[in-house]
Amino acid sequence: MKQWKQRFGKDRWQALYDLGFQEKKEGSPSFVFLWRLASSFAPVLLTSPLFPFLKEKMEVSLPEEERKKLMNAIPGGPGAE
Repeated sequence: MKQWKQRFGKDRWQALYDLGFQEKKEGSPSFVFLWRLASSFAPVLLTSPLFPFLKEKMEVSLPEEERKKLMNAIPGGPGAE
């Protein structure tokens, strides 16, 4: 976890991108959610023919079903009950 915390501190977008291509990680509910979020976008990016050219400027959306799954997986925060 310490390594990922450092990576997110250095460049959060690059760390999120890299996390999406990792095997499922263990950690806090928040970290597991970040992994799930990032890994949801990985296949979308890999199948886009424009990704190598647009990168930061590219807008990506997920299928509605995947968005619903992610919304239901958001971990609660302190006081969220």
